Amino acid sequence: MSVYTYSPSDISVTLAGRKLYGFAEGQVVSIKRETPVFTHRRSMDGNVVVTVNRYSTYTVTVILAQTSPVNQFLHQIQKLQKNSVSVLNNRSPFSGLSGLAKIKAVSSDLMTKLPLIIKSDKSVFFSTKVWLEEEPEVTYSKGIEDRVWTIKCFQFRSRIVTGK
Repeated sequence: MSVYTYSPSDISVTLAGRKLYGFAEGQVVSIKRETPVFTHRRSMDGNVVVTVNRYSTYTVTVILAQTSPVNQFLHQIQKLQKNSVSVLNNRSPFSGLSGLAKIKAVSSDLMTKLPLIIKSDKSVFFSTKVWLEEEPEVTYSKGIEDRVWTIKCFQFRSRIVTGK
């Protein structure tokens, strides 16, 4: 009979090369695939076709305490991402040119190239196509509140280490 252990302090979340810390008590991070791995369709004669959905967007939720300095870092990342898109959309005199569309695509691609790495003792999740979807709700009370950050990513890779 084996004994298995788990330590939440072994979970590591790194975004754009910076380790996130100051997590709220309880849930630290969650990762959810937005599309199912398989979809199916049944034909009139009863046959079923199963499709493998290799690509999906993922939602990563990180819960920080309001006292964590990382909240300011995430706000700055989100602001930079938002401003880089706004500058391209609003300030260009060539907005109708197809050449600008290529520049927008390259700039947008650079804007989302923030590596996200989530590690525990048995698994690693990794993506370089990342954006902060929304600002967290801010609540002030007599206690320490949570800041829930929603991070979207695609081209997510995961590896679960098996064995002893």
